[in-house]
Amino acid sequence: MRLTIVPSVAKGDIIAPPSKSASHRALIAGALSEKSTIYGLGESNDINATLNCLRVMGAKAELNGNTLDIGGLDPKNIPECSIDCGESGSTLRFLIPLCLMSGNPVTLRGHGRLMHRPLTEYEQLCRENGFDYILRDDSLTVCGELRGGEYKMSGERSSQFITGMMFALPLLENKSTLTITGNAQSLSYIMLTQQIIKDFGISFTRGGNTFFFGAEQKYNNMDFPIEGDYSNSAFVEAFNLMGGDVKVTGLREDSTQGDKIYREYYKKLGTDEIMDLSDCPDLAPILFAMAAVYGGKFTGTKRLRLKESDRIQAMKTELKKCGITLTDTENDVMISPEGLHSPTEVISSHNDHRIVMAMSVLLSKLGGTIDGADAVRKSWPDFFEEIGKLGITIKYE
Repeated sequence: MRLTIVPSVAKGDIIAPPSKSASHRALIAGALSEKSTIYGLGESNDINATLNCLRVMGAKAELNGNTLDIGGLDPKNIPECSIDCGESGSTLRFLIPLCLMSGNPVTLRGHGRLMHRPLTEYEQLCRENGFDYILRDDSLTVCGELRGGEYKMSGERSSQFITGMMFALPLLENKSTLTITGNAQSLSYIMLTQQIIKDFGISFTRGGNTFFFGAEQKYNNMDFPIEGDYSNSAFVEAFNLMGGDVKVTGLREDSTQGDKIYREYYKKLGTDEIMDLSDCPDLAPILFAMAAVYGGKFTGTKRLRLKESDRIQAMKTELKKCGITLTDTENDVMISPEGLHSPTEVISSHNDHRIVMAMSVLLSKLGGTIDGADAVRKSWPDFFEEIGKLGITIKYE
């Protein structure tokens, strides 16, 4: 999909979309219960991928509007099957440990860059335990029977490996420990996992970087509302930096979502303060786009090259079309606002939803055309419809 954004100002109230991070976790925890009800579940490609995988794995799920009844998944009885994770890293990494509980081979398929994103931690887990681990360009086949015990796993590349293990370990016949090694990233996402599995009745203790899980636990039946998403709300609230007047409602002030820091970081744009993105990498595209107007200095950026796109290179390429130079080193980015102008070429999505949304906000000031704008379906299919309601003028081709 190609569309043009005409310079325009966003004004009005908008309800935050459902948190994608909370939705993935609630779907899995609910599936592992006998029967739970998830309220306010948003539709996106990534969430649909997780839901469809859970169904193939054995969960029963009935969706009525934004309300989902789900349960009945026994990972010890997952049949030999093939599940499609789409382009969702969360789906893939959260489900692998559950797929390693039945002793039956499970093939997890992926699209785009998914199977080229890091999976080293799970490969090492499988090798150490004698499990099958067969990685191809478009799929991964695993087979094994995970047992309770002592596990160590690096958190340097992604917190998603830790979350995947946290779902599975409480279900095993013997108690387990999970120790996070290395310089752990995105710790707020681990806190979100802690919160949700506790809500569903899982008990554990934590000492430093080690989690202690009792054996043979059960996920309780829950009525679980999905909280609003700070990650996507950051994009619409950024219109206020473009002269808009947008109020986002439906966000929990006590949320553990790491991306809630965006409001603090928006105040640091144009200053000499350095913003650390190691715990909130999904904010990088919108912060880089806003730094094109105000300037900004960032650290903790090296993992951005391993997302749906290489987000450093993608933003570097697109901002250059607008006269802006993004200077990057291994783990730092600096952006100066000098030379900003309307793009001289069509903006590319790089098949990355967050690149599209970030550049859309910038183009509300500059005007310009985006190719591949339908990448927003990954997390927020109604994004353009919603910003249109706020007054952003969009011309579709």
